[in-house]
Formats: sequence, C-alpha cells, structure tokens
Amino acid sequence: MYDLFMNSDMGDAIIFNGPKLPLEKKEFPLYDDIGDDDAVVEITLSTVCGSDVHTWLGHRPFPTPCILGHEMVGKIISIGNRITNDFIDWIYWTNIIICL
Repeated sequence: MYDLFMNSDMGDAIIFNGPKLPLEKKEFPLYDDIGDDDAVVEITLSTVCGSDVHTWLGHRPFPTPCILGHEMVGKIISIGNRITNDFIDWIYWTNIIICL
C-alpha cells in the first residue's frame, strides 16, 4: 500500500505511464511560495471511475505520464495571502464536468 500522507517538504503522486503498466509512486518538492489566490490541499481520497479504468486498459488514448483520478477530497493545509476566509478545512472538487 502507498503511504500518501504529505510531510512538510515533499508530496507524493501515483503516476500512470501507459496501459496495463504498473503505477509508479513519485515524490516532488512542495513550495512555500504559493500564489496569493491559491491553496495547497493534501488529497486524502481520489475516486477511480470508468474513465480511469478505460485509460489504464488502453481503451482510450491518453497522454503519459499523467495522474489518473479527477474527483478528489482533501484537507486545506495552506492558503494564499488574498484568501481572507477559510470557512472549511476539507474540500471536494473535480477537474472535469463529465466522465467519458
């Protein structure tokens, strides 16, 4: 099982490299200098939907390497200077409108 919890200096991502290939865990540096209107979120849950399965099986072309999953739940761990109100600590978002 992957340890997906971030520490203060590094973040983790699970990378899709191509159809039916093993997923690869990569670490990357986290930056303290986020934009004034940005937030850093620790992803605690990401769904796997039919689109992701079709991509992994090779039924749908997709550029690689990439990170699959497009519906996330996470905890806000840092906010930009222009964000003056943080009413919630946990958020949900998606980066697309529909699954294909």
